[in-house]
Amino acid sequence: MACGFDPNTSILAGLDGDTLRTMLRDAQTAMGRFATGAQEQTVVVTGGGQHREVTFAKTELATLTQWIKLLQAQLGIISQPRRAIGLSF
Repeated sequence: MACGFDPNTSILAGLDGDTLRTMLRDAQTAMGRFATGAQEQTVVVTGGGQHREVTFAKTELATLTQWIKLLQAQLGIISQPRRAIGLSF
């Protein structure tokens, strides 16, 4: 049984288009940075007798892809945020 995506009941319902477009742009930018290796996971700064380390959370690309597709569906760019993949008998 196929279920259609309903933007009125999605977890993003109620957000305005500008907010959704900003979230989509940020997610797509993050995807590009992680996919190309441009996003550092850990940054270490030493100097002046100090040592500081900042670690960025690395999101799995599959999870980030699902988030991008959900945002695109909410904005009406695509019709479904994801497709069920499985075996049919």
